[in-house]
Amino acid sequence: MSSVLAERLGNKSVRIQKPPIKHPQHTLTVALRFTIKPADEREKYVAILNAMIKRVEKIINSKKTKTRQRLRAMQVLTDLIRTSYGMVRDVEIKELEREVSALEEEKGKTS
Repeated sequence: MSSVLAERLGNKSVRIQKPPIKHPQHTLTVALRFTIKPADEREKYVAILNAMIKRVEKIINSKKTKTRQRLRAMQVLTDLIRTSYGMVRDVEIKELEREVSALEEEKGKTS
């Protein structure tokens, strides 16, 4: 709604401006108490990464692995190593697990 009203009085137009409405503002302070244990989570993720690195190394070193799959496995291995040196996040781990599983499935189909 506009803060300006127009009224017609006879032949004259009169504009009346209303003052803006001020809403009271209150500050709300909330204290949340919880504990994050990044060391425990990081150790779990590092163990998962190490296991995936070993799985990919098996694919790379297998004599049955075709060149195209070996190159893809090397790219996945690079991503795994890069992730292990950076900030490990749950989403990255799940994506890498999918890639490693896909590699193993491809290897199984060609064996």
